[in-house]
Amino acid sequence: MKLSVELEPPAGAYTYTEEREASIEDEIAKYIGRVEMISITNRPVFGLSAITMAKRVHRLVNKHKQTRVSLHLTTRLSHHDMFRNVLDAHRIGLTDLLPILGDPRGPKDFNYFKNGFDILGFISYLKTGRVEFLTSRFREMLKLGRLVKPIENAKFNIGSVVDLNPVKFIDDGKKVNIRDQQILYAQKKERSGAEYLISQGIFEAQDYFDFVDAANLSIPIIVGLLPARSRLIELFGLPISPLKKQTLRAQLTSRDEAIVGNQMTREVFDHLEQGGCKQVHIYSIGNPNNFLEITGIDDLDKSHNRLNFEDQPNNRDIESR
Repeated sequence: MKLSVELEPPAGAYTYTEEREASIEDEIAKYIGRVEMISITNRPVFGLSAITMAKRVHRLVNKHKQTRVSLHLTTRLSHHDMFRNVLDAHRIGLTDLLPILGDPRGPKDFNYFKNGFDILGFISYLKTGRVEFLTSRFREMLKLGRLVKPIENAKFNIGSVVDLNPVKFIDDGKKVNIRDQQILYAQKKERSGAEYLISQGIFEAQDYFDFVDAANLSIPIIVGLLPARSRLIELFGLPISPLKKQTLRAQLTSRDEAIVGNQMTREVFDHLEQGGCKQVHIYSIGNPNNFLEITGIDDLDKSHNRLNFEDQPNNRDIESR
């Protein structure tokens, strides 16, 4: 099993005071040299932009060639701001860019992942120069001479996102089947230049295996695992069994819920590993202990659990499809 981890700022949907036991600097120190990739979210960190935070992390991990830095990019940015961030990331030497929706409607919306195609195609164009990756909106800008030029010798990997859950509970509490929708989105994202996908958190390993069998993708899916917490499950409209939900809510303290929730997510991790899943992305929610408890790794320095992209398609492979 190969691993990456998401670095969560000390403010936002995932993180709250009771759970954060380490400063963000301490958390980074625990991951450096121990996981293959650290992913930087796009929310401000101590008043710093995500790209500024990525610079700091990159400087820290630069001595450890096994540790990569991934920068989230959001549709909230204009294409000029997006280009500046991508260009900065390229100049710094960041290895991975992850276009995400950044839609204020939130992940409980049925079409949460739909609007990410503009940004994904734009970044694929910046990397490859291939106009066919651009959506109609950006092609029109290119036709009018308003679009920036591609970046020469761009070497970053391009990821995107997908939801492996078969259903989602949207804002009105209605259960919506999203499997077919997400398969279509995943296939389109592969055609739009995505070289891998990272999923939203799942709580049933079989959801990953069923999705892989049905989607028939040529790019890898990195399974997202979110520490089971009742507030996060409700916030994102994620499906979980009534018994597990009741068990989480029955805990008297946040620490009790964290222990029980991590045990639940650890079971999913074990089932994924037993089933042959090779890549997992842990949402740390601001506490490296969550990462350790879910993966069961005591000495990450000696662990073979690393995430790499050696088997990813290169531009020539993509062109041949």
